[in-house]
Amino acid sequence: MSGFFKICGAALLAVCAGLFLKDRHRDLSSVIAVCAGVAILSATVGCAEQITEFIKDVSEGSAASSYVPVLLKAVGFSVLTEISVGICRSAGEEGLAGAVGFAGRCEILLLALPYVRELVGVALGMLER
Repeated sequence: MSGFFKICGAALLAVCAGLFLKDRHRDLSSVIAVCAGVAILSATVGCAEQITEFIKDVSEGSAASSYVPVLLKAVGFSVLTEISVGICRSAGEEGLAGAVGFAGRCEILLLALPYVRELVGVALGMLER
């Protein structure tokens, strides 16, 4: 819990420093924001690992165990996409942010295609009977 407060404090300090430097040194302001983002992400890796291990442990031996790796990859793509989109928007690159968001959605859909194909096959098999 105290780690979360440290992360919030670091983010607020980075925002204040960025706002202070924005008018005079816009490039430095962006560098501070990116460095703070990287520091916060590295601080949360341990939390993400614990969540991943918990999900794997809970799903082990269940019928859903084959879906868990795909689900975790999709969540990873989603988080990475949101972070990248945020950085692009923060830098004022709305077009690039939209392209990254679209690419992330395509990757998640690509991950799901084998399961969609399987689901359509089951549905068609039920209709044939």
